[in-house]
Amino acid sequence: MTEPQPALVLVIGHRLADLDALGAMVGAAALERAAGRAPLLIAPDGLAPKAALALRRLGEAAPALADEADAHRAAELNGVERVIVVDTARVERLGSWTGLASAAPRTLAYDTHPIQPNDLPRAPSPPAAAASSLLALALHDQGIAPSAAEASLILLGIHEDSGHFSFPSTSTADHTAAALCLGWGASLALVAELLPRGMNAQQLDLIARLRSAAEPAPCGEATVYVSAVDLDAYAGQLGELVSAAREAEGWPALIVIAGAGNAVNLTDGL
Repeated sequence: MTEPQPALVLVIGHRLADLDALGAMVGAAALERAAGRAPLLIAPDGLAPKAALALRRLGEAAPALADEADAHRAAELNGVERVIVVDTARVERLGSWTGLASAAPRTLAYDTHPIQPNDLPRAPSPPAAAASSLLALALHDQGIAPSAAEASLILLGIHEDSGHFSFPSTSTADHTAAALCLGWGASLALVAELLPRGMNAQQLDLIARLRSAAEPAPCGEATVYVSAVDLDAYAGQLGELVSAAREAEGWPALIVIAGAGNAVNLTDGL
């Protein structure tokens, strides 16, 4: 007779997790392991292309993500003891894990987005641009040093969601967290490869908005992404920024509907 297994501990990012969600997942998993728990890392509906590329670049050193179907079966069989949600506090962004996250005995979110009604309970944290920064600080506070590969993913998340420390939401927490990652052996070469510089803060902010607002749309055998944003004024070089957002994520196509005053611009990055 098979012995019963302990209830699961899940670390979950939002649907199509980007680099910040992935970095925060890795940090949260390290916290759970240090506490003697064995978390499963869940990426609902998979990773955004850039995050998936980061794992490929790390090769065997990359952390393993749980197969969603296997994890659902294990959750049904053994139950769920604890859920850690990162880079969102909204259960509706968790795909097929919404119900389990809502019903778990303990659910905690690490999130930097503005607080909204009906958010999941949040871990106390300082203001920051990146959820990855919150986890780096938490690891440091508990005297936990992640591996160099884990630190690299956390650093990627910090650079992505702070726009290389140029976004207005960037705080001292992001700078401190990045310094910690470098001390743990994070790779700046990987950051330079996956998140190239060369744009001003306004352009980086718009690229981040385009990426955040994008939703997948099936198109035959492929999947394109559609992003709708409001602009304060016409954005010059919008086509180049759309192409940069598409390339940053590795999407096959990104279609942007941008409203500015009474004008609406339809732009594609192919």
